Amino acid sequence: MLPQAATKSEESLTVRFLKRFYQRILNPVLDHPRTVMGLSLALLACALAALPFLGGEFLPEFNEGNLIISMIGAPGTSLEESLRIGAIAQQRLAQVPEVVKVAQQAGRAELGEDTFGTHFNELHVNLKESDRRREEVIADVRHKLKDIQGFSFGIKQFISERIEEVLSGATATIVDKLFGPDLDVLQEKGIEIQKVMAEVPGVVDLNLEQQTGVPKVRVKFNREALARYGLNSSDLAEMIRTAFFGTKVSDVFEQQKSFPIVVRYPPAVARDVQTMRQTLVDTPVGGKVPLGALSEIKVINGPSTINRENAQRRTVVSCNVSQGSLTDVVSAIKQRISQKVRLPVGYYIVYGGEYEAQSTARRQIVLLSGAAVVGIFLLLFLAFRSVKQSFLVMANLPLALIGGIAAVFIASEGELSVASLIGFVTLFGIATRNGIMLISHYNHLLREEAMPFGRGLVIRGALERISPILMTALTAGLGLLPLAISAGKPGRELEEPMAVVILGGLFSSTLLNLVVLPVLYLRYGTGFSEEK
Repeated sequence: MLPQAATKSEESLTVRFLKRFYQRILNPVLDHPRTVMGLSLALLACALAALPFLGGEFLPEFNEGNLIISMIGAPGTSLEESLRIGAIAQQRLAQVPEVVKVAQQAGRAELGEDTFGTHFNELHVNLKESDRRREEVIADVRHKLKDIQGFSFGIKQFISERIEEVLSGATATIVDKLFGPDLDVLQEKGIEIQKVMAEVPGVVDLNLEQQTGVPKVRVKFNREALARYGLNSSDLAEMIRTAFFGTKVSDVFEQQKSFPIVVRYPPAVARDVQTMRQTLVDTPVGGKVPLGALSEIKVINGPSTINRENAQRRTVVSCNVSQGSLTDVVSAIKQRISQKVRLPVGYYIVYGGEYEAQSTARRQIVLLSGAAVVGIFLLLFLAFRSVKQSFLVMANLPLALIGGIAAVFIASEGELSVASLIGFVTLFGIATRNGIMLISHYNHLLREEAMPFGRGLVIRGALERISPILMTALTAGLGLLPLAISAGKPGRELEEPMAVVILGGLFSSTLLNLVVLPVLYLRYGTGFSEEK
């Protein structure tokens, strides 16, 4: 409409300043390629060397407005005693400034999904916001309850507690499962493991699976006596079961209803050990022998429950972590147990809970990350038709790794969670974008504008792409900034470590990409052609 109006793109003052500043950096950088690559490799080596010092956790600590406190007594504890101790615990919890309300749940209904006795209690605590961090509030709650005798306490937040219960069946961060055939040995070694774990710094809410004996009648057959009278253990066991527990012999039908007929001794007989010893047993030759002459009958203290997993008997020693990383605490526990606890043949320990879930998740994410890197390379090769150019763009991945690891140390206190690992996977996809922009523009100058390969092409391409590279990086960074600075806020526990990793990696990959990639292209870019 206005043919006389000439359109002239004018660079802003900011862009001109950036280009002048960048060119002053780029010229000496291109003069010293070995120094630049050496410094980059040194930074990468430092980042990789720092990996073993990173802590590990399955999920970040949630900042919820409630707590679930498990209060576990000895099996057989009466409902009245549980409620009495629960009332004492509620009075002490009321002294914590952040506590608004406390409710106690003792045991479970008979037809409920969980079949806990009245010895197992849960205290549901509602909290209000305050200036204190959630870790400080939990430490205060733990201090108020530590002097209550006869019950062990485990303090968790609601979501964490439910996740841990689904993962391992126990409401604790670290769950050491001891497997073996003998219950007495399991209990003995469980006590030893509990004492060793108590020495590890950061271990709190330490608890050994409670086991209380109950009186039981044990009948131990004397096989020599059985052989003397022509009896076998199978027939004698069937007789004892019929006499003291009953055997169904028939049914009675009355008014369209069926009633089983069970033959057994009166119930009072089964409660008297002396009467059981005097019970007469028929022999094949027609005689009668007292049961006490064929077996040893006595009252023993037997286990109240026998817990099994994968068809093997086991006991559990569990704890939470108040300070330090989960991986460091578990490593210390493993080391001390291996040094101080000697397990008999056939007994072994499995470390579960959050630690097991974290190890599994980390292995899966590492495998998926490798697959993602391979996928990125194949897509780059399809785009550039050059293996060399694909590898040049992939050089951004180790550059991004430098900033990501540094960000974990600075902002996440060195704690590498599953959310952080997901941030690294996301970062690998974002980091290749800057390299694609720069390499594709170099190709454009070579092929479309027929510019000769050399220092001038590298400088021009880098200067013409500094604005879009910085704009895209700045846009992504500003979008992630609210999440990265939201540490400790409810609902942001998973997004914050992920955003921190992406921001750190984006910062390092963008800055080093503008310096390292031009050097690599000038040094190794000669003779680029489509490689079929």
